[in-house]
Amino acid sequence: MPTLGIWVPLAIFVGTSIVALVIAYLQRKQMRQIELHRADASVPLKPPPHPVTRFFKRNWFVLVFGTLNFSGLLHEIFEKSPLTRYEAFNIALTTAGLMIVFVTDVLRRMSRMMEKTWEIILEDEMMIRHILEKTAPSKSSEGAAIVQAEHKGGG
Repeated sequence: MPTLGIWVPLAIFVGTSIVALVIAYLQRKQMRQIELHRADASVPLKPPPHPVTRFFKRNWFVLVFGTLNFSGLLHEIFEKSPLTRYEAFNIALTTAGLMIVFVTDVLRRMSRMMEKTWEIILEDEMMIRHILEKTAPSKSSEGAAIVQAEHKGGG
């Protein structure tokens, strides 16, 4: 059975290899962007963020605190010692921590969705007002239309 002495160097090797490959990829990407900017100055020099970066920026709270609570929960559940009050309290606390992380994430997403919905409603209201102002007849033209209608009916 593999021991910790084998897994630690293997993990270090894999980790450093992944970091080196990611850095090389990012450097090549930056050089391509600079060359493209030199060829056409209208191309922005700063590229948009990578989807993985956007994912981590958007979900860092769940990833960090969810992982901490979940690892603590797994540690407490798979421990070989008999269950004590302290361990039961730790299990309850880490479970509550997981629930709090997910509830706060859902609330954050709902507030963002409500904010976007409110912006759309305000934009629609402004657009409808603008259309109504353009299409509504002015008071002077309403009076002229009434006078014309009376004139045609009376003559």
